Amino acid sequence: MNILEEAKFKNIELGKECEVGFDVYYDEDIPDSTRMELDNFLNFFEEKYPLKTKFFIDFLNEDYVLGEDDTEQGYLFNWIYFENYPKFDNDEDAPVLKVPAKLGEWEMVDILWSLVQGLTNYYAWVCDKLDTDYALSDDEIEELLNDFYGEE
Repeated sequence: MNILEEAKFKNIELGKECEVGFDVYYDEDIPDSTRMELDNFLNFFEEKYPLKTKFFIDFLNEDYVLGEDDTEQGYLFNWIYFENYPKFDNDEDAPVLKVPAKLGEWEMVDILWSLVQGLTNYYAWVCDKLDTDYALSDDEIEELLNDFYGEE
């Protein structure tokens, strides 16, 4: 069972003030058509793999994001470990995913591929397994994107 499926069965106790769902930010230069496709994908993804907490996603009008060591990357995932796993009681401690979403050098499928890789980190965080080998295979990501695009 991959980490996305495993996370479906995790019960996270939420504090009274906590919300569940994506909190999405777009750089103003990202075109509406790109935003719409990303929103559609996030809705598709959340329907298949429900979120357990708030999850911040920032789509940046960049070709890459820079990692801690100044390397160009397809996404950055920032998180704080649960203080009292599996109780989550502060939305401000929710993970943040930064994804470059500039079309040109990359096509939408490339951006979605990076997005799936970043989303996978969230589900590993939910399962308290960020320190394990939880990455989806290329075949699993391709199958997910084909499902989104309605391809066989």
